[in-house]
Amino acid sequence: MNSSQVLTLVTVFAIAFAAFNLIITLDKVGKLTGYAAAESGTANLTILSDINLNFTLNMINWSSGNVLSPNTWAYLNSEGVMTNNQSFSNVTNGLRLESLSSTDIAVNLSSTLSAFNFLDGGQARVPASSFQWKMSNFEPTSCEGTLFPSSYQEVSTSPTTICTDFNFEPTTDVLEIDLAVNISWLAPSGIKGAVITATGYCGGVGTCGQ
Repeated sequence: MNSSQVLTLVTVFAIAFAAFNLIITLDKVGKLTGYAAAESGTANLTILSDINLNFTLNMINWSSGNVLSPNTWAYLNSEGVMTNNQSFSNVTNGLRLESLSSTDIAVNLSSTLSAFNFLDGGQARVPASSFQWKMSNFEPTSCEGTLFPSSYQEVSTSPTTICTDFNFEPTTDVLEIDLAVNISWLAPSGIKGAVITATGYCGGVGTCGQ
């Protein structure tokens, strides 16, 4: 039995119960006073807000490569831009975040690692590497509030609000999170990985039914 069937049965039961009371009341009142009386039934339910996010594209993989000598850095982003690199794979799309919520929400984003730990091995390098992100609407007007940042800025390891009013309606509920790395020629070799976490919550402008 689905939720719509439950609601229909509750409503019919309440109406039937009220009609039965009305017949009895009319019969009794008709005999005693000649006046009619009516009662009503009530159907109650509570609709809960559901917050649900899904990365429909959840990985950016530049594969293996190195800084092209004699340069001191190599730049890669998820929009297909590559500079001073050798052998890295070209990536032309960012992470895509879809809202499967039942209401507009606000969204925080955080990274497990900054560039210092992600690329530079936790040691100071000159030049230092960078690890950046920027946000955009993959589907138009998906963020109806403030979308931040709209140009590349260093990622944050603390939760940062990227959208104050993330739409939940189909065809307007997907954000794109582009990533960029500037790799120092002194960055240690090895497999590099960081995890980006999105968290939805009620807050901001016009979210969660407010």
